[in-house]
Amino acid sequence: MSIVGVDYTEITGLTATGATDGSGAWNTGIDLASFGVAAGATGAIILIENTSSSNRWVGLRDNGKANAHIHQDALGRYSYPSFVSLTGGLVDLYFEAGVRFFVLAYTDSDFIPFDVDGALPTQAHVAGVEQLTVANASVPLSATLIIGKGQNTWAPAEAGGALSRPYNSAGIHLTPLNEANEFYSTDSISGTILGYDTSPVTALPGTAVSVTSDGLWADANVSFPGASFVFGWGETSASDTKIELRAKGSAWTPNNDGGRIKSSTTSPFMSTPVNAAGEFETYVEAGDASPQILLFGYTGDPVPTPTVTLSADLQPGASFTLTYSDYDSAPVSPVTITDSNGNSITVAVTISDTVDGSSKHGGTATGTMPALPSSGTATGLLFGTVTIELGTV
Repeated sequence: MSIVGVDYTEITGLTATGATDGSGAWNTGIDLASFGVAAGATGAIILIENTSSSNRWVGLRDNGKANAHIHQDALGRYSYPSFVSLTGGLVDLYFEAGVRFFVLAYTDSDFIPFDVDGALPTQAHVAGVEQLTVANASVPLSATLIIGKGQNTWAPAEAGGALSRPYNSAGIHLTPLNEANEFYSTDSISGTILGYDTSPVTALPGTAVSVTSDGLWADANVSFPGASFVFGWGETSASDTKIELRAKGSAWTPNNDGGRIKSSTTSPFMSTPVNAAGEFETYVEAGDASPQILLFGYTGDPVPTPTVTLSADLQPGASFTLTYSDYDSAPVSPVTITDSNGNSITVAVTISDTVDGSSKHGGTATGTMPALPSSGTATGLLFGTVTIELGTV
């Protein structure tokens, strides 16, 4: 699955030991297993919220590492989505009073993070579609997604033109790669690659999410059954805008007056876990001008489509066996068989059904085709391709 959503779980039990110059003490060895991160996770996406009106120092690093994924003076009333690699599920956090940390997602073993204490690959960007350079040969052609950081904005190669603002105001990039390892960059600013994924990721063409500037949470106009984590970018013509996403039914509420967007030239990374139906909600503060959220991908296991297969050609008077899978409920007799001219017959079948661990039904349906009449007329089918419909109640 690669990136698994977690419902904005706050990391608690911390002590604000940071200093205004970044020289204070870190909270070390925080075990994220208590905050929704599974054993064996290779990284986590964490939202850092500065709820103070003043700047506050924040930091995030893999436990025991010398270098941090983020360690900076954070703007007042602002949110920073950030990625951190994990060793043994532990993380180190740095902050002053007024800062909060929320787990949004974690990466499983399909995601390969680079060692933050090593030489992280960088990408010298051009504005437009680009390919990972030879210098980044550490990202294999089999990679499906990269996570990075920098001031430019990334999107799928086929959809990047949907973005109109060039700069990422804070935090991370997350973009699918096509088969040529290409993606889209909004500007020629260099970025740092933090890791890559090798499992299937669904890229989206900048799918627009309906948003209303009324200061209320509302259902999004799109959903992705089987998804776990969706991501994209937010834009608005206003500054200091609170624009957020959350899983439908979540109780999480942002604590900032400023929110994600600091200026009208920025496009902040937006992401959210989703509920079991792949649904989520949007929020834009009242009075904001021209907000939009564009989605560029999601991770998860697509909902299986019911399938029916035939073991051999249908013959008059002969028995046949159908094999079906991924039904939400057990199918019922009869089966309808239709030829390319629209002629159809129904045949009684005997169902042998089983249910798997995901509550999907599968099994066989056996029956006998009608024999050809020795005289007279009867409804029949043409030779060739047929459509088989095995329905449920």
